[in-house]
Order: sequence, then structure tokens, then C-alpha cells
Amino acid sequence: MELYSKILLKCREHTHYPLLFLSVGGSRLFGYHTKHSDWDVYGVYVAPLEECIGLKEPVHTMEFSRTIGTEAVNYTLFDVKHFLKCLNKGSCNQLEQLFSPLTIYSGAKHRLLQDIIKEGFYSKNMAKKWFG
Repeated sequence: MELYSKILLKCREHTHYPLLFLSVGGSRLFGYHTKHSDWDVYGVYVAPLEECIGLKEPVHTMEFSRTIGTEAVNYTLFDVKHFLKCLNKGSCNQLEQLFSPLTIYSGAKHRLLQDIIKEGFYSKNMAKKWFG
């Protein structure tokens, strides 16, 4: 678990936006990783008010990489508005990130978002993607 702490620390060094959650995806989530696999880390953050109301150009997605010891870590962070738009369009990737059992950081708002989705936030687009 020490690696998780370092992954979170490197993320917070890159962005000071408040995180809702940070989770592991890719081959490590599904158990297909090898000893040479990198780490794919996904998260959602709350953008500053200026970006939310349009006073400043929003950054919807942040992508960056870091090396922690011998481990290569690729980060992809989404602002919560963009994340929810993708989720509403039926993105299975966002569901995987939200409910990943390999969670590096989770706060009360992450759990609230999970509860909202569990209680019936399903769009027609989600149904089309899942059920054809």
C-alpha cells in the first residue's frame, strides 16, 4: 500500500484541485498485468469556480506520467462535469473508474456519487451501450 500513497502524493504535486477519487484501471484492474506493465490511474477532480462558470478556459482532462521507483504511472484526471457528461453518454470506462475495487483515494463525495449511480442514475445512452 505504500505505492498507493506515493501515487496519490505525485498526483497532488501535479494538481492542487480537490480530488473526488483516484483509482487503478487498465491491465492491473483486470489482472492481466505483467511485471513490466505500467500503472494506469484515473481520477476525478473539482475544477475551480472560474472554470465552472466560464470565466476561465476549463481543463476537462489532465494527462501526465510519473516514475515512482521502478514503476511507470500514467495519470488521467477528469473534471467532475466532464466525467458526468461521459457517464451520461453511457461510457463504460467511467463506470469502471467509479467502481474500481483498486481505489487509491476515496472521499465522502466519491461514495455519494457511487450511491447516486447505484440508486438508479442510468441514462438511455447507458442502456443502449450495455444492452445493445
